[in-house]
Amino acid sequence: MKKYLFTALIIVVIGVAVFGHSRRLFTAEPSLARPSRSELSSLLAKAEGAEVEAQFILGFMYQDGEETTQDYEKAFHWYDKAAAQGDAQAQNNLAVMYNRGEGTTQNYEKAFFWLEKAALQGQPTAQFNLAVMYKKGEGTAQNYENAFYWCEKAALLGEVDAQFSLGLMYYKGEGTSQDYGKAFYWFEKAALQGKPKAQVILGAMYDEGQGTSQDDGQAFSWYEKAALQGDSGAQNNLASMYYKSNGITQDYKKALYWYEKAALQGHTKAQANLGLIYENGQGTTQNYEKAIYWYEKAALQGYKPAQYNLALMYYKGKGTPQNYILAHAYFNVAGSDKHQHSITMINKLNSILTQQQIAEAQKKAKEIDEIIKKNQAVRER
Repeated sequence: MKKYLFTALIIVVIGVAVFGHSRRLFTAEPSLARPSRSELSSLLAKAEGAEVEAQFILGFMYQDGEETTQDYEKAFHWYDKAAAQGDAQAQNNLAVMYNRGEGTTQNYEKAFFWLEKAALQGQPTAQFNLAVMYKKGEGTAQNYENAFYWCEKAALLGEVDAQFSLGLMYYKGEGTSQDYGKAFYWFEKAALQGKPKAQVILGAMYDEGQGTSQDDGQAFSWYEKAALQGDSGAQNNLASMYYKSNGITQDYKKALYWYEKAALQGHTKAQANLGLIYENGQGTTQNYEKAIYWYEKAALQGYKPAQYNLALMYYKGKGTPQNYILAHAYFNVAGSDKHQHSITMINKLNSILTQQQIAEAQKKAKEIDEIIKKNQAVRER
């Protein structure tokens, strides 16, 4: 019944990293300083006089609600005017509005049409957005090879989200042959531009020695950069390095600090790890009640090891009155994924409990499963 620390290494990090990192397409922003509210009438006159840059900036101001009241219909109107004159940024942003259904009826085909127009002009944001649509199969047939093609185009122009996503495609072998070395190359490009998700994955690749030589120092450095930007996966992994003294001096207090940062953001493994630290009294006063609190947080997100640890607390009566029925229920939930230790404990409890108590525990397990499903549905939105 030994309990272990849980580190979110590369396979986990990659698993939760979404291509493009957002479900929404990206808007191109004007390179020039936007006019103030007092200059809006002058800008409007220029836009009405068919000055394309003024039309684009006006569209952006109405879309963003900058220096004026946000108005998607007016934003759409001015983007449409500028796009018709061939402005690539306006074409991209018009596509984004079609994609989101802002200021117009949602239309993926028209979004794809305008993105392709802008991408063919070499507009990097549009190229990346086009890759996202090919990846998702929105407005066109799903095509990973085309997604890779446009993602690479944008990445080579320095588009940071494209660089990150290209790293993901090389890592997973989507639209191209799997190549950890090239994945590392593009993650590093994005990481050097300050993208937290790229930094944590780069740290994990150094941690695992994947696509590069294993290097605890580099892993720590990149985890720390991402952790300081608030990335919960990096915070969990940084805490684990402090906990296990991987390449650094062991420091339970710093481990506790970073686990808590990640746990408060809902990071499942960090919540389980924080529970373990409170249970063991490492870097803090031993506190079984807090251990139960954090185990339960992770358990109700569907994390099997936390469900097992929580069940043990109920089984032993640590931080709570001994409760074999709740212990059986959580062992049951954890054991549904063939968690062998949980199955062993269920068999042990079956020899202690009555048939009525077992039935009550099974009913409770179903209720817990329903809570987990609801929590997971919320997280996937």
